Amino acid sequence: MGFFMGQIGLILACLLAGQAFCSEGLRVVCSSSIPADWSRGIAHRTTEVTSLMAPGTDPHAFQPTPGHVKQLLRADLIVGFDPLLEPWLQQIIDSNKLQSKVLWIGKPWISDKGGHLACCPSEGSGAKHTLLRRQEGVDPHVWTDPELVEAMGRSLHAALLKTAGSLQSEGGEARLAAFVATARAVDADLRAILGAVPESRRGVLTHHDNLGRLAGRYGLRIEGVILRAATTEAADPSAREMVRFAELARQRAVRAIVVDRGVRATAAETIAREAGLPPPVALRIDTLAAEGEAATWAGMMRESARTLAEALAQ
Repeated sequence: MGFFMGQIGLILACLLAGQAFCSEGLRVVCSSSIPADWSRGIAHRTTEVTSLMAPGTDPHAFQPTPGHVKQLLRADLIVGFDPLLEPWLQQIIDSNKLQSKVLWIGKPWISDKGGHLACCPSEGSGAKHTLLRRQEGVDPHVWTDPELVEAMGRSLHAALLKTAGSLQSEGGEARLAAFVATARAVDADLRAILGAVPESRRGVLTHHDNLGRLAGRYGLRIEGVILRAATTEAADPSAREMVRFAELARQRAVRAIVVDRGVRATAAETIAREAGLPPPVALRIDTLAAEGEAATWAGMMRESARTLAEALAQ
């Protein structure tokens, strides 16, 4: 009887929403695994959520296929971070006139802050990606700040309400409240984990410029960035720059060199040896894992914080 009444309720919700998607369920297509994880928690249980990038995909090397375009054409809601960070998604949206379906969830903190598109000089004239070069401290890694994650969750809930109507209203506020509680719990955990690192041991040298927001929120010091471009595919620094980074590591008491998990970072390994530091520590920051703790945003953030704190303690 309970199941029967639940089905009637779902049918009524669809009728009230007046949406064509009700017979098959709402389709939400996300640019990557992180917003897909958030969408699965906030959307109604009947919603089909997919990620164009599979877990573990390096977003800097991602190239969409015709199959990805087909997914976007079928979507009721498309969720991306920002057109500056994901120009390939913007191009598909523009060429297929899908603007009305898109939520740029990180736009208030990325392109709205004055960033602009340019090809990174260090990649040369043949670079295949159009990338964000930041002005005035604009950092696109908004998912590393739990306070912004909470705000993005609220935006996502509002977009789902607009798209799905009363279907999303069914338990939507409770799902949003649980999402907010998770973001705040992650914030508290990261403050405890990274706050326990002594002030003198908080210096970090990064391979890729993706820890700025995390460092600013939790009191770490980014003493330098090895790759000048906003991508893991940029050319390694020159020999002179390598010497400078090793000296910088010694002079500024850098305790750890951080690289992206799964990325071969020869320059970072060389600098660590020259500076007398342990091998670079690999963090998962830009994509979720296929399984395990880091298969969710909350798990990824906690795992990264613990890994980083352990490296700084050495």
